[in-house]
Amino acid sequence: MTTTKLKTTLKPPPGLGIETSTGPPRVIPNGAQQPSRAPSGIFIPAYSPSSQNGQFPLPAFARPENMPPQQSFVSQPHPPNGMPMMMAMRPNMPMPPGLMVPSLSPPGQMMPQQQLPSPDYYMQQQQHDMKQQMSAQQSLQFQLNSLRSMTAMYASNPSIQLYNNIMMVSANVSALQQQGMSQAQRPEIMAFGPTIPSLPSVSKSDTRSTSPSNTQPYSPRTTKASSNSDSPKTLPSEKMSDRGSPAKNFAQMVEEDDDDEEWMPDIYASRFVPAHLKNINNANAVEIGSQRPPNIDLTDYVDTFAPRKLLARYQTPPFTYQPEPELLRREFGVETYKAKFDNLISIEIDAKQKEMADYNMYGVTLELGDAGRSIYKLKCPGIREFTPSVSIGDVVFFRQLGPQYSFNGFQHNGHIWYIDRARGEIFVRIDGLFLETNSFNVRFSQDYSFEYVCADAVKCLHQEMKNNPSGFARKMLFPLDSDGVMQNSLANGVFDIDWYDADLNFEQQRAVDSVLSRNYGQVPFLISGPPGTGKTKTVVELALQLLKASDDSHILLCAPSDAAADTLAMRLRHYLDNKTMFRLNGFSRSFSEISTDILPYCAIDIVDDQDMFGMPDFQKFMSYRIVVCACKDANILTEAKLTNQDLFKLEGFMTEAFGARQQNLHWTALLIDEAGQGTEPETIVPLRAVLPGTSYTSEPPVVVMAGDQKQLGPRTASRQDQQSELEVSLFERLTDLPFYSEHPLARKKQVRGMRRPKLPFLIPAFSNLVRNYRSHPALLAVPSSLFYYDTLLAEAVNVDTLCNWHQLPNHAMPMLFIENKGIDEMVEDGVSWYNNDELKLVCDIAKELVDQQLVKPFEIAIAVPFREQIRRIRNRLRAQHLRAVNVGPVESYQGAEHRVVIVCTTRTRERFLERDLQRGMGMMHEAKRFNVAITRAKELLVVVGNSDLLAQDSNWRALLSYSERNGLCDPSRPCNWKMSEDEANTPAYFSRIEQGIVYRQRAMNSDNLNGPMMDDPMWLAGAAAEEVLLNE
Repeated sequence: MTTTKLKTTLKPPPGLGIETSTGPPRVIPNGAQQPSRAPSGIFIPAYSPSSQNGQFPLPAFARPENMPPQQSFVSQPHPPNGMPMMMAMRPNMPMPPGLMVPSLSPPGQMMPQQQLPSPDYYMQQQQHDMKQQMSAQQSLQFQLNSLRSMTAMYASNPSIQLYNNIMMVSANVSALQQQGMSQAQRPEIMAFGPTIPSLPSVSKSDTRSTSPSNTQPYSPRTTKASSNSDSPKTLPSEKMSDRGSPAKNFAQMVEEDDDDEEWMPDIYASRFVPAHLKNINNANAVEIGSQRPPNIDLTDYVDTFAPRKLLARYQTPPFTYQPEPELLRREFGVETYKAKFDNLISIEIDAKQKEMADYNMYGVTLELGDAGRSIYKLKCPGIREFTPSVSIGDVVFFRQLGPQYSFNGFQHNGHIWYIDRARGEIFVRIDGLFLETNSFNVRFSQDYSFEYVCADAVKCLHQEMKNNPSGFARKMLFPLDSDGVMQNSLANGVFDIDWYDADLNFEQQRAVDSVLSRNYGQVPFLISGPPGTGKTKTVVELALQLLKASDDSHILLCAPSDAAADTLAMRLRHYLDNKTMFRLNGFSRSFSEISTDILPYCAIDIVDDQDMFGMPDFQKFMSYRIVVCACKDANILTEAKLTNQDLFKLEGFMTEAFGARQQNLHWTALLIDEAGQGTEPETIVPLRAVLPGTSYTSEPPVVVMAGDQKQLGPRTASRQDQQSELEVSLFERLTDLPFYSEHPLARKKQVRGMRRPKLPFLIPAFSNLVRNYRSHPALLAVPSSLFYYDTLLAEAVNVDTLCNWHQLPNHAMPMLFIENKGIDEMVEDGVSWYNNDELKLVCDIAKELVDQQLVKPFEIAIAVPFREQIRRIRNRLRAQHLRAVNVGPVESYQGAEHRVVIVCTTRTRERFLERDLQRGMGMMHEAKRFNVAITRAKELLVVVGNSDLLAQDSNWRALLSYSERNGLCDPSRPCNWKMSEDEANTPAYFSRIEQGIVYRQRAMNSDNLNGPMMDDPMWLAGAAAEEVLLNE
């Protein structure tokens, strides 16, 4: 192996001894006491030359005419990336009486020379800085600059302190060099080729010996630190440098040593931020506010139709969490509902606050965006990955840095007016800002008002359950067998309904018929739909049938995200006009995020000469038969007093005044699509809107949720907290309740060969969709066995047109796994990642498929876990004139389908998996993201990844085993990982679909189907797996 070494020898001043310890060597006067340790701070050596005695010739690299510019030895006002640089002190340079040490002195003050810390302090500080994980390249350049400067000083005026500093920095440089940096990774090191003065060895008479090992002359050359110490060790004498050699050029000091283990430099360590920059954020400051973006005051809206004495105006109460240990120790249920979720919401808020602190920015600049409105543009590349997760209206704190990192004492509280995620830019309004240095510390904050809304909704539903234990709220959240209806006879299976969509299958029609008849009881009806089984199609049909069933019906149709709500509106617009359907949007939503086909169904207001989404007048709103919105925006109905309880109260007051009688609720149904993607408190918000009062006489609203708990769920900041369960959606929690999960017709009970249940049993308040109309059977085998109890049926047609692609090893199965050994690289301090080898592979595959006219560019989707890799793939495809190829994160493809899907895993190194898991990024150990990624393809699935790494995940291991036993791995790039003999003989997951494909393939090859095939290990494994499931 090749390692890079730095040999540095200096002659110590007379009368100095050498002390050897487990840490970096340091020189102390003979007989002197060990210096006392100073408090921690930033390592900035100080020196004031007293004379130039010319004892040693000045090195060429340190001469004034050869010194490169902008190499700083004292802290400069605006270093790049928040890193203090070092400026070389030339012998003829006038010196100030002292140098500023930011961590020890207030900004702008100087530290007198007589107060300089001891040499031991510098060694401690260097170790402290290294523990801060400065990146290797930055740290090495930092140390080299210091070494060059101090060597020049020592040549003109040797001193004990400088000698100690040089020895310490030399040891650190050697340690960094020893980490195996390639020539390409250290261009700044080889650029100047410094010369360091040579030094004769120190005689034994000048050396204080405390042990036999201490009698060896000192050399700064070091080996890799031991496992129990961060300090470098001195090499044995036979490996030390030649002590009497003359001065050498830096390039001549590089040698090869095959005996040492090669280290990879830690160029991906977190960026080091000096303490004095962080301290500025903690200093007292005068806050200057800024104008908020335009918004709509719903209090004024309510004033147009309801007097304040009748309907009190809604204001979100502040959330104050008071732990109730006794309730938290009890099982989750009706009595503990509020206490449990208050605790979870509190954990989520704390996690978001900690997460926001990780995104603080130091020494960044602003660009003027709109001078007339004092709007500035802030580059924040992480916003593309929702890191930080901010939205329009959130506050961003700015503190402007002055000269010498001083602080003027003002904090500007700006408000986000616009976000451009594609460009990684945030537009912030900052009033009263004067750009002095245009260098800022930036802190992000998050508006927790929606968390407060969720907590208030939970409180409301909990109060309803306490007041009426057998009422609507309890049945929706904790259904019991007593809430259902017993079935004593078989249903006829014929539905007398005039369908809008004639292509609905039996399971979809049965779901719609059950909801229309409401024969299952007053409980939530759940539609469980694996990928490609038509959940949204069923929800759209159900909404249309409910409207047709009653002229008095009004439906609230929700989804956890704006994109999913837009999909519902897009499908319904083919049947409904803009007088029947209204798309309710959050007031801060951007117009660029919504399709122009949906805009006619939206309300647009003008506030402060700016167009924004708004609310129609009360009379017009009440005329809409169906309102589509995101779950979070359903709180607009609460604030606008348009909930069932508020409207019931308002209508009751008016009808009683005129002697009439009130009977019906306004909202008769709540339908939630993709219900598995929202947290339970988030789903409670629209449920609160349809919550009936206590004196209604009509039927309560019907509640239907459609989703797949095995696909992507809620993304929470507290997902890594062991006490948090907020990532479990209401849909998933309900499906796990015995009322649903233990029903004889539940999905997990539908194992092949199992006997049909006997009557009587409860009429199922759910429908399991099993027919997949999207994918080739070979692409369903793994997800069906992993996530859906092997219940999926492949019903797709015309999905084998790409089976003859020449790169497929097995033309019966249109799937290809390609081994990628390329290194994943990071950008922007770990915000995002890319992999050049993977990038080239996927782009070449897309180009080949298009060039061979097998598919069109828009029929290809590339699912990528990291935004930087997305950007680079898009740029490469555009250069190849393939702009129409879809490239995006896995989350953007949930609910989508494409003829060809290429799944990028990007990650190839294990060391970053833990951070991926903490941030909810990447493809490893993310079962739901994995399920979404591999179930988007219709005709061809290509996976690019590192098999050794992927095999650590049980789901990816199942896919790798499936690929290997069916010959789906690219033979030109063989996999590193090989399945064991046990996995080959008895695979853990072997589905009916895979058995059918293998049987058909062997039949076409005229194999003996009655003999050896029945004894095939895979068939025996399938039978064994079936027996295990039957015995659960």
